Amino acid sequence: MAMHVPTAPASRVRVPAGRGGGCERCYRLNKECVPAPARKRGAKKQADDAAWKSQIEGRLDDLVSMLDTQRIVAPSPPIQYDSPLVIPASEPASYTSPGLPTCPSSVVEDLSIPAAEDCLRAFCSSHLKFLPFLQLPARQSAENLRLTRPLLWMNIQAVCATSPTVRVDTMTRIQEALARQYIVQREASLDLLLGLLTYMTWSFNPDNGKTRYYTSTNLAITMALDLRLDRPTGRGPSTVSSCGKSSAVAETEPSDHEGLRALLACFISSSTASLMVRHEAPRWSLHIDEAIRRLSQDSQEPDDHVLAAIAKIVTVAGDAAKLTWCDAQSNENVAPPALFAKGLLWSLSQVTSTLGHKVVSNKVVSFYLHSAEALITEKILFQNPTSSVNCDTTRLEALGTCLKAAKQCIETFLSLDATELIGVSSPAMMHLSHSLQTIYRLSLLEEPGWDRVATRKAADVLFYLERVADKFDQVAHLDGRNSMFFKLVDTLKATSAIWSATLNRPSDVLMVSPPSQPMDGSLDINAMGFIDDSWFTQSLSPWNGQEMPPMQ
Repeated sequence: MAMHVPTAPASRVRVPAGRGGGCERCYRLNKECVPAPARKRGAKKQADDAAWKSQIEGRLDDLVSMLDTQRIVAPSPPIQYDSPLVIPASEPASYTSPGLPTCPSSVVEDLSIPAAEDCLRAFCSSHLKFLPFLQLPARQSAENLRLTRPLLWMNIQAVCATSPTVRVDTMTRIQEALARQYIVQREASLDLLLGLLTYMTWSFNPDNGKTRYYTSTNLAITMALDLRLDRPTGRGPSTVSSCGKSSAVAETEPSDHEGLRALLACFISSSTASLMVRHEAPRWSLHIDEAIRRLSQDSQEPDDHVLAAIAKIVTVAGDAAKLTWCDAQSNENVAPPALFAKGLLWSLSQVTSTLGHKVVSNKVVSFYLHSAEALITEKILFQNPTSSVNCDTTRLEALGTCLKAAKQCIETFLSLDATELIGVSSPAMMHLSHSLQTIYRLSLLEEPGWDRVATRKAADVLFYLERVADKFDQVAHLDGRNSMFFKLVDTLKATSAIWSATLNRPSDVLMVSPPSQPMDGSLDINAMGFIDDSWFTQSLSPWNGQEMPPMQ
């Protein structure tokens, strides 16, 4: 028996003449034709709609009941940058940032007016010298900064906080504000960018420090692109593509030099982070060169010349790291590393000649110059010796230059007073740790013409580890905070013990780890158990895409 479909085309229900009632299909199959029951078409039943609405209302009632039970406080409204906070005259002025999320159990430090001014002056004098991407006028008050740059002020307050509890609590609130304001609401502003730069430059978070810093730099780059800082005039098509434009970019354009400083700070931080995690640096636009030129020539601020100088130096150092990284990914024959090193050293000398004596004599600039020289000549370390018998004089000269540059980098750092090192930045710490490991590698190098004993006499890495630990111990006691400096002292001492055991092994038992692992003797946090000190210990692992060649 076949079912007749009432909705079928007319050609399919046509009944042949003389065959009685029925459809053509049933006639062809010689079956009895039984019409199918008619199906009523129309909107969904009202009963189904009512049941669905009732179910949704029930779920909402359950959610409201759960929220009332747990007493969850609704989030604070987003930060408003165009409307300053009005403080009643009867209440004392509070120097915490307006509009940021608060928690009843949080410990918030409300600074008095004198304490807030001291905090701002301490930040400008001790911290900005290592990365001067801020130029605050001498007449700039803490209260005015709090009203105009609330997130920046909160970061400054957290960096200079004397109480560890307040510092951690404020950093947590800063992370929440950044995530809500930019990640969720996609509202970019120069205050957010400057606050983020301050956060990642001077907040030594012990948990996943290397990964956190690299992630923060990528976020800062995206924010800078959303603010159109990579464009000469802030208009026109972006010279660097951003992965997702902000839907609500701040209407107020930053001042010319203010935006250039923030852009260069992003560039310096991202280049340093790329060295640290052994990833290729972001491809910056030519406007970086323009920003360096304008700050070097147009600005009358001495700190702008220092910032531009650091950016120039980091550019050359990044080129050296990029060549090493590319060589590690390529199996093709490339030019000898000594040839690359010679060209990059010439570029670095050209940069030095354009800086001027006053800028070069700046200890922070000198520190970065020596670190860049060590990074350039370090490339020689990754070249296998051409012969196990004959000496390669060009290679030995480059290795000697590398040892001298790394030594001068560390000694320049140690020449800074403990009061100056209170504001040491994350990039400076990373370059310091890399120079320490460079000397350590050279102290283990075994090849014809290279004297390990003479290397230890010229630059004893254990001696420098001890001196750096003593310097940080002075900073820790001078700072008076339970800060990361105390942890760094213990970490450096533990590193010294491990490296000492490796350096004192006989030459015939020295081994080098596989390329995917840190070199034997470098501090591995998972093996040593210094999980809470990972920021500094991870920075002691190799930066480049290659390891040292096997020692002969």
